[in-house]
Amino acid sequence: CDGRTVQAADRPTHCLGFPISSPPLHEKDGRSWWQGLYGMTDLSMKDLVFVANSWNKAPVLEVDGEGFSSQGYDLGRRAYIVNRNDDAPDGKLTLRLMADESSPVYNPAIVVKNWDQDALTLTINGKGVKRGKDFRTGVHHTIEGSHVIIWIKTRSTEPTVLTLTPQTSE
Repeated sequence: CDGRTVQAADRPTHCLGFPISSPPLHEKDGRSWWQGLYGMTDLSMKDLVFVANSWNKAPVLEVDGEGFSSQGYDLGRRAYIVNRNDDAPDGKLTLRLMADESSPVYNPAIVVKNWDQDALTLTINGKGVKRGKDFRTGVHHTIEGSHVIIWIKTRSTEPTVLTLTPQTSE
């Protein structure tokens, strides 16, 4: 404790966390780091391990869509990064998450760079998912361009096919 006092006895006001185990270390460009996920939940330990595996051992992403390519999984953002070429048609994007028991899918986030497309429909393994609590999108506008951010509530230990299709205004 750093000496801070609580405002209300039933509400935490401060937390200092550190790993009490040997977390996976990541190395790139001469730099080492570990990622930590802290929070409060009612998930069981088994479910927490599932979430951690989906993050630290994210399934490989395969991209199918003209002008789209995968830039891999960004641990720090806990999101898959997909790039859309500037001259790509505004067509369907199919993503295959190659999940298994050790690399499961858990509520994936996807950032598609250079795609100003907020009106998308989603199917998971051919089944439609309505926008709302299980499927959300938003567009992040930057100086470099616009990027759609997609969040999908789903979990699986099997390969999962996500199909995103722009809605036409006809």
